[in-house]
Amino acid sequence: MNRKYLERARSLGALDPEPREPPVLLSKTETLRRALNDGKPRSSAELEALTGIPQKRVIALLSWDIDNGRIERIKDEGHPMRLRKVNERSAQIERSIRFLESLGYKITQPNSKNLEGHDVR
Repeated sequence: MNRKYLERARSLGALDPEPREPPVLLSKTETLRRALNDGKPRSSAELEALTGIPQKRVIALLSWDIDNGRIERIKDEGHPMRLRKVNERSAQIERSIRFLESLGYKITQPNSKNLEGHDVR
């Protein structure tokens, strides 16, 4: 690992030089989730320094979450990619739509123009 990433991890409190109690074993996903919430890393290399999970595995875990609709990419000027957690309800709806489309159904968006000329009371 790069020295500057280790220093950043230490400054964020992710690396304790003298652990006082035995570490709690977390799953890789939970470790990654905590590092994303607490450390606000700027790259997968910083995530590796914070979690100890190799960069390739970090990217694979994030890709799996993106593909399954748990997180989504946000494109911003000045940022190559940011991630945002998706509302579980909207992710469930997306999965249902993909399933219906795989069965041959065509899903269309609701057309609000039908009510534009009418005064609905």
